[in-house]
Amino acid sequence: MITLNLDFSLKRVESWEEIISLAGFTPDVDPASVKLKAIIGSYQFQTFIKCGLRNCHQAHGKGYLVTTENGLITNIGNGCGKTHFSVDFQTLCNKFDLDVRNKERRENLSTVQHLSDEYLAKIATLQNQNYGANWAYKKSRPLIDNERGLPDSIRLIIKNLIRTKTSALTIEREATEKEIEIAMATGKTRAAAQFIQEYVGELIGVDALYPENNLRELLVLNLMQGLEQLIQENVDLLSDRKLANLNKWANEIEFNIQKAEKLLSIYQQLLTYQNIIQLAKLTSQPKEKKLIETYAKDLILKPQV
Repeated sequence: MITLNLDFSLKRVESWEEIISLAGFTPDVDPASVKLKAIIGSYQFQTFIKCGLRNCHQAHGKGYLVTTENGLITNIGNGCGKTHFSVDFQTLCNKFDLDVRNKERRENLSTVQHLSDEYLAKIATLQNQNYGANWAYKKSRPLIDNERGLPDSIRLIIKNLIRTKTSALTIEREATEKEIEIAMATGKTRAAAQFIQEYVGELIGVDALYPENNLRELLVLNLMQGLEQLIQENVDLLSDRKLANLNKWANEIEFNIQKAEKLLSIYQQLLTYQNIIQLAKLTSQPKEKKLIETYAKDLILKPQV
């Protein structure tokens, strides 16, 4: 593959014949009689090509296309360039590599700008569909926020599940005498064996509530706002740093949309009546059980869109 860095764009060609047909190309240049002007391309082949420097001509598979101040074009390997042109060559290499990277980033960002309506439509569908992201965000808030709807004791339990990254629901109860004897036989004291944690269920999809799985933050703050910002940008005027940062974000769009789709599926598993009603097993208070049942029943209702 050959990459040519032209004035306003990159050109990629497969054939070496296109290079040797360039005006001014010569396969035999005396490095002592010329001064480098610029690097205009790079190449990498499985089959090796002879170096264009007269005192070298060794075959190599990777190198640069250079122009000289007297109008010649030739090809040289990286090692030959450093040997014969020293710091000048390395400076030109660095400039060429940066120019190519920035032009590739601009090309990529321009492509994403053209696809922005398509991406925004996907995001809107994920947000607004029945049992979509807007529904999931609204219905999941009582599980972790101090809102009316669920007892504080239940939110504390869920907060602990999130902290420990576990999903098992347990209740503490007094151990039977037999259970105490068994525990003491393993080395526990009687005091430590008085109570045991009894498994009563599994809260499926609790990982949707992990901070790193914030669906609203991913869809709205990252994807939607990022796309709206990119639409307004003139990619030709962006600084090197902003180009690099914006390009890195753009390269993750497809991945993050797929991540949002998977997260929404996890939210939908979490927010079901059968899953949430298990929380009622964690309290003995009738009033708290009623609040949990009311919240669980509300999840059955078809959302309004």
